[in-house]
Amino acid sequence: MNKTPIPNISPAEQQPFIDLADQLLTGHRALHAADADFGALLRAELGLAAPLTGKLALTQEWKAWSTALQKSLGRPLALKEKAEWLRHFEAHQRQQAQQRQHLHALDRELDQLVYQLYQLTPEEIALVEGR
Repeated sequence: MNKTPIPNISPAEQQPFIDLADQLLTGHRALHAADADFGALLRAELGLAAPLTGKLALTQEWKAWSTALQKSLGRPLALKEKAEWLRHFEAHQRQQAQQRQHLHALDRELDQLVYQLYQLTPEEIALVEGR
């Protein structure tokens, strides 16, 4: 196997890589913290003991999620309750989707820096990306 040497770059040249990696780590922590916070709110407000996994995962669509929630509660949600939780659920999902889009953009930016560092051709980039 051909060994690709790691380019020797200055600390100043390393900084954009470090900054993007830090932003990605911070963003992923925020993403997970938001899920944990919303899950804690749900469990506290509704008295849920079950973890929010499987059909109760916050990444589910509303219909499947609300059905699983009612099953876990052992009772149907009143219309007013459903409306309130739907609003919270959709707001949470929107915020998480925006955060994931931002993280994806940061990831692509970091990829581009690496491609430039190694002076990859478009064909090599396509190979790396599995295209």
